[in-house]
Amino acid sequence: MHALAKMRCHQMAKATGTQLSQQHLTVLEYAWDYYRDRRVGPLYTNIGRNTGIKREVLEEIFPNGLI
Repeated sequence: MHALAKMRCHQMAKATGTQLSQQHLTVLEYAWDYYRDRRVGPLYTNIGRNTGIKREVLEEIFPNGLI
């Protein structure tokens, strides 16, 4: 993920009072790479398969949606 995208993620987290965990960063990095390579957003199953983070956890750590 490039520096501007990382900065915006951190700005959004600060604005919403969200402390970014390693799980957040893992999912965001995966989503960034997946979208860049395929030009379509990742599905929860792909995220789970490739990061080990299940949908329930994703919905908890990204309560306003993933992307």
